[in-house]
Amino acid sequence: ENVVETETPFSGQLSICLWMNPTWARGTSVVPLFELRTNLTRKLEGTPTNMNWPTIYANSNGGVGLSFQGGTRAVTTTINLLRKWTHFCLSFDFPANEVQIALNGEVFEKMKDPKTSLNYENQFGGKATLKETQDSVYMFTLGRYFFDDQRFVIKYAGINAWNKTLNEQELASLSSCDQIPDTFEDGNLLSRSTKWTYPSTPLIKETTFELKHLMCTKRNKEILVPMPIPRDSKAGMVDVCQKFGSDVYLGGDLRSPEDMEHYFQIIHSKRKFEKACGHVDYGRYATWLPYTINGSYDIIHDKTGEVYDLGSDYFSSFSYGPAQHFRRNERQLVAYFGHMMDMKERLTSWGHWSTACAMCVIPISLQKTTVVQLRGLCKFSTFDKKYQVNVSPEGDITYYGQERTIISYNYTLLAWQMADVINPSILATFESGFGTMALGTHTWQMANDLKCQKGVVSSSLSLTACLKTQFTCGDGLCIDLGERCNGVPDCKDKTDELGCMVVEIDSSYNKFLSPPPGKEKSKVPVQIDVTINSFNTFDIIESSFELELVIAMKWFDSRLNFNNLRENKSSNVVGTGEKNSIWFPTFVFENTKQKQESIVDAKSLFKVERKGSGRGADATFTENKLLYTGKENPLHYERFYNEKFNCDYQLAWYPFDTQKCQIVMGPTEILSNYVEQLPGNFSYSGPRDLTQYVLKRTGMKRIHVAGKHFVLVEISIGRRLLSIFLTTFFPTILLNIIGHTANYFKQFFFEAVISLNVTVMLVLTTMFISVSNNLPKTAYIKMIDIWLLFNLFKPFIDIIMQTYIETLRVEEEARDINHHGTTITVGQSSGITKVSPAPNSRDTNAKISKDERVQREALAQHYKDIADKKLNEQKIKRCKRFARFYYPSFCVAFVILFWILGLKKVSDV
Repeated sequence: ENVVETETPFSGQLSICLWMNPTWARGTSVVPLFELRTNLTRKLEGTPTNMNWPTIYANSNGGVGLSFQGGTRAVTTTINLLRKWTHFCLSFDFPANEVQIALNGEVFEKMKDPKTSLNYENQFGGKATLKETQDSVYMFTLGRYFFDDQRFVIKYAGINAWNKTLNEQELASLSSCDQIPDTFEDGNLLSRSTKWTYPSTPLIKETTFELKHLMCTKRNKEILVPMPIPRDSKAGMVDVCQKFGSDVYLGGDLRSPEDMEHYFQIIHSKRKFEKACGHVDYGRYATWLPYTINGSYDIIHDKTGEVYDLGSDYFSSFSYGPAQHFRRNERQLVAYFGHMMDMKERLTSWGHWSTACAMCVIPISLQKTTVVQLRGLCKFSTFDKKYQVNVSPEGDITYYGQERTIISYNYTLLAWQMADVINPSILATFESGFGTMALGTHTWQMANDLKCQKGVVSSSLSLTACLKTQFTCGDGLCIDLGERCNGVPDCKDKTDELGCMVVEIDSSYNKFLSPPPGKEKSKVPVQIDVTINSFNTFDIIESSFELELVIAMKWFDSRLNFNNLRENKSSNVVGTGEKNSIWFPTFVFENTKQKQESIVDAKSLFKVERKGSGRGADATFTENKLLYTGKENPLHYERFYNEKFNCDYQLAWYPFDTQKCQIVMGPTEILSNYVEQLPGNFSYSGPRDLTQYVLKRTGMKRIHVAGKHFVLVEISIGRRLLSIFLTTFFPTILLNIIGHTANYFKQFFFEAVISLNVTVMLVLTTMFISVSNNLPKTAYIKMIDIWLLFNLFKPFIDIIMQTYIETLRVEEEARDINHHGTTITVGQSSGITKVSPAPNSRDTNAKISKDERVQREALAQHYKDIADKKLNEQKIKRCKRFARFYYPSFCVAFVILFWILGLKKVSDV
């Protein structure tokens, strides 16, 4: 087997220290530093692979810990082991069942009595370890994964082991990487002189390392990388560095002349940098430094805010030190290097508008390593998704993946390449200059990534150092996710305002199918809110009413996801293309003539309300964003409608009637089995006193009719009685009062009395016809009809009474009457003598006639006429009393009763 192994005598206590430098890791999130077994725990043929000794591991998030059967125990976080030397110590005490770990001088809390699976019986290494004898041995194996025997790429140095435990001070000292110890104790089990067994293969080789390259010095914790791109302003060069992450900044932390010398040597060792940057003058180069000089001539570090006194020896011969050179506020410090200048005279200052080159300082330590993520790959892609930022042997920016991929620039093809180190035919490229640093979103041509697609395909990928709460601009810079699609370009390339999609629609989404209902529900609940803005008309002739209203609906669609939702739902407006691509709970206005359906158009507004918490999109999404599930965050629909609805007006009590009109909304026939409409909030924003009506009551409820559920909006209106009283009731009262005054006219004006009452009747009849024409024809009589008919009876009765009175008057009596404005006398002889065969009883001569029979008849008639006259006079008095008192009293009582009943009807509603 291609592994390195050795054996040592067994002991109940064991301590191991070593230097390690793993190069690649597998997707299992485990870095197998070494494997340790004993006689009773050795790996035999046929033994289950899960029966293994505790193994040191490092996970993909940078944690280092101790793995044993049944679980893991982390001992530190936020570090990265790959491609750097780390000093590690481990001290076991098996009888005491405890272990302690130290890493680069940091000692972690002791672990004791672990909780393991049944196989290990809560014992480090298992209870079998305690049964080992002095004849047993430890078996050390390096370079493989314990669970499947796959090889592992790693460098080891300085492996030592002791048959004792180490205290915390010893662990700290032996694992330290800050300085080279004066003395070093070799282990009595393993040491530098131990002979390891391994096959003769080019995959395994021994070599020597200089200890200084293994130490945690400043230059081993960070690298200075010259950026081979044209000169730019300081702000522009800061952006170039910060594309690699917020911890990356301009290089040049000059604390000593040695730092300046190191800086100078790096610049002149990079020919590509010299070519891209160009000379300022006479072979000199200008590079921005992370320092600003303020108005008080203080030199301040841009990141730390520390104030430095570099002294005049650091400045060029024409600067004379900072105090004499910087005459303006906020001057920027520049390294001004060149072969023609003295090595000690390298600093000067420029304004922020000037242009220069730059170097970026990139952390590569255990505590802080610059890592970028490749987004947009399919889930099963061969290419890595996480990369360390480092430099190639030639000094160029290069991205090393966690498992098997390297991204580097090909100067021959003028393209960035992503290559698989195991299978070089798996390749991806995109053409651009080196200055893009491959960061940001680009279209890559991907070949032979067979786990995702065949042949060569184009994929939009984003290489980014942005945090989960940040959006990656097209050029690789980062902005806060809250600034994405806020209407203001915050990215310098304005890509944050492109592709602003609120709804994330999966390719399997079907807008014609209803979303699944929630738990314990058989239908999708849809809440309906109604806001009535105004009433336009109430047309009782057409049995309709027209109004302006806003319909709002809310529902959940668990099949959808939403991008970067804001707290205010008005900021989460769904675009036109999106709202036409999602399912919509169409409803019908049931009481319209054409059964008008809800509308989704340019006037309809879709919004998303943020209620649940978002989760970061996984690496298969090109864009880094927060995804909110449709199961927790509802969709809102809102649209203005101006509709005419049917209304069955009941006019029996007109004008004291109260009408109840309705808006009936229900799902379409297709959706009735899948959607459950629920009444939500109702409001009316207009005035309650309308032109002809008064709004009495409004409300919304759910009703069940013929096996279907509907949302019903009820609108109760009453009439404004004052207007109707002034235009109908009051004129009829006045007319009848005027007609009633004829009862007090002298009998001389009989013709005027009749004319006045006839006129009143004609006017009232005209009003009756007018009112009736303005109301719908009904089979039942209305209250207004009763009023007008009653008012017609008043002049009619007066005419009958006056005519009757006139018939009761004695015709033979002479009296004057008005005849078309002329006085005439009626009831007297015209001078013509009337001859009758019998004596006229009213003739005076007959009363004294000699003929006794004639006289007797005349006197009898005379006395009868006197009695009839008295009787008629009594009748006339009674008729006048009826016309002047009884009938008006009856009319007043009728009016009072009419209005009492009417007003009671109004108040009852």
